[in-house]
Amino acid sequence: AAELAGRKAEYSVTVKSIRVRKLPALDASFLAGFGVASVDELKNRIREEMLRSMREESNLRLKGEAAKTLLAKTEMDVPESLAEEESRKIIQEIVADKAMRGMTRDELIEKKAEIAKEADRSSKENVKLDYILDAIADAEKIEVPDDEVDKEVKAYAARRRADDKTVRRQLEKRGGIEGIRRNIRRSKALDMVVAEAKVRIE
Repeated sequence: AAELAGRKAEYSVTVKSIRVRKLPALDASFLAGFGVASVDELKNRIREEMLRSMREESNLRLKGEAAKTLLAKTEMDVPESLAEEESRKIIQEIVADKAMRGMTRDELIEKKAEIAKEADRSSKENVKLDYILDAIADAEKIEVPDDEVDKEVKAYAARRRADDKTVRRQLEKRGGIEGIRRNIRRSKALDMVVAEAKVRIE
């Protein structure tokens, strides 16, 4: 309230409880919760998980750099209709993400132009990269077997905590299965580019 700005105030507070964080004992019951028999086994599992996470993060960075290089070295005109469709999808994703992070409707309206500009730039890059990766996949004759698509559908359903059979039916109705197959194929093409790339550390 503006009329209270700059004024001193006193507060009375009643403490109803105090909680203290305590480390659990490394006993048999604690280890059983992680499905291991010893502290060394637990340490090894944590180490392996950390290494796996680091490898995944490193691979994602390399894929990002490879995508940037492909975009920078390829000249092409992007179909406006596809860019507009992709832009709408990106705006929906940005709005959903910001709303989930607590941004209000009024704040989103204020940032409408900024969001649209970001979506416009990203959409053209995304469509352009899709064309590039499709061309690489065609040239390298990359195929995606049904079992890989099934695995991705199950992972997609698990992320949404939904039944995978129900999710598959919904995807089939709107042609989403082929979309998943295309995405896997493009991902494989980018993996191939990364595998063949010469990494220079500056």
